[in-house]
Amino acid sequence: MSTTLSPVRVVQRSLGELLRSTVAGEDAGERGLQIWGNPGERWFDPTDPIWRVHKDAAMFPGHLWTHRAYGPRPLSDADAETYVAQTGLSARLLGVPGPSGSVAELHAMLESYRPELELTTPPPRRPSTSCCGRRRCPGRPGPATGCSPPAGSRCCPTGRVTSSARACRSPSAGRRSAPPPA
Repeated sequence: MSTTLSPVRVVQRSLGELLRSTVAGEDAGERGLQIWGNPGERWFDPTDPIWRVHKDAAMFPGHLWTHRAYGPRPLSDADAETYVAQTGLSARLLGVPGPSGSVAELHAMLESYRPELELTTPPPRRPSTSCCGRRRCPGRPGPATGCSPPAGSRCCPTGRVTSSARACRSPSAGRRSAPPPA
């Protein structure tokens, strides 16, 4: 029997490898062997601060937020408290030391980890897309913040600047300054 892969499977495998190397880094294969091939040490060990976050609390706020935002029956505050208390009890029975028992305790626990995790401070908010909805305008280096493409370009193929493109420009873009006072 031939071991050739179907074209669909080849594309799936290539995309999977690309995603893994993007997320886990260039040494994803070697690090993957640490997880799947050997018992013991994983990508991070118990001395890493992230271990505590992963092990104890990281998934719960995301789950609560997602369920409140997108759940078929949005979670009330009382439901969220019940969920955290029940998962805290399960975690305690499974051996997690001092799991959260309420939403407030959960948030306090995560905040207590913040000083240990250097890169968790959120960056300042900036617009994520350009005037045309792309992350970068063609032919322009750097982020698209404040870009305003010339009319008729690929970003603005109709030949006129749209209101969304005008909104991306700086307030002084396209204005001429008044002559200096005499």
